[in-house]
Amino acid sequence: MAAKKMVRKLSGTKEWAEHTVNICTGCSHNCRYCYARQYAVKRFSRRESADWVREELTQKASMTKYPARKNPVMFPSTHDITPNILEDCVRVLRVILAAGNEVLIVTKPHLAVVERLVKEFVKPDRRDMIEFRFTIGTLSPTLSKFWEPGAPLPSERIAALKVAYEAGYKTSVSMEPMLGGFDTVSEVMAAVQEYVTETVWIGKMHRISAVVDMDLRENQIMVAALKSKQTDTEILKIYQMFKDNPMVKWKNTVVKVLTKYC
Repeated sequence: MAAKKMVRKLSGTKEWAEHTVNICTGCSHNCRYCYARQYAVKRFSRRESADWVREELTQKASMTKYPARKNPVMFPSTHDITPNILEDCVRVLRVILAAGNEVLIVTKPHLAVVERLVKEFVKPDRRDMIEFRFTIGTLSPTLSKFWEPGAPLPSERIAALKVAYEAGYKTSVSMEPMLGGFDTVSEVMAAVQEYVTETVWIGKMHRISAVVDMDLRENQIMVAALKSKQTDTEILKIYQMFKDNPMVKWKNTVVKVLTKYC
């Protein structure tokens, strides 16, 4: 595929959905690269960074109506579906689905959360209206604990992916951000592709030095290590390996690299 045909103007969540719904401020997953925390803390001064782990429901958590949309609705995009707010998320998802909307559920999945969601929407059968997209950027427990300290480990996320797949739901995976390079992508692909019915999205960590707290020495070390594994050369190697895989999709962070060379 020619590079000029791959360029997309959309980026971030807009690459996946025109409409998003969020019902919470803060997230107990406490990911170091969280762009939502950056916006809330640095741009809008809504929260202190250390307070981001406190999950606070917004007025949208009480919604009783939602309009019908022509395109899928992404839920959520600035927080996650954690055990603390699971039942609130279930109730809001019922409202969105009741309007006839297709929903893209994006999460770093807790197994118990996915088991609850899967059970909830089998009867009445909403499986054709729902796609699960699970973020799995590494298989390394060490890297996962560092970058995503409050989120489930990769093994639990893969278990959740298998549950959704075996229950007959549409499934996909996001490897954005990749928490490594070629070897990491290859390992994750080998582990998940059996349970993916739709797509696997691959993307770099976006604006890493701006989002991550670079005042911390440990962050400086880990950011440097990650950048060394996501050079243009490494991205091109990943592309060459998976360009013919029909389930692989490239996030804009990768496409920008490809336009330089392809």
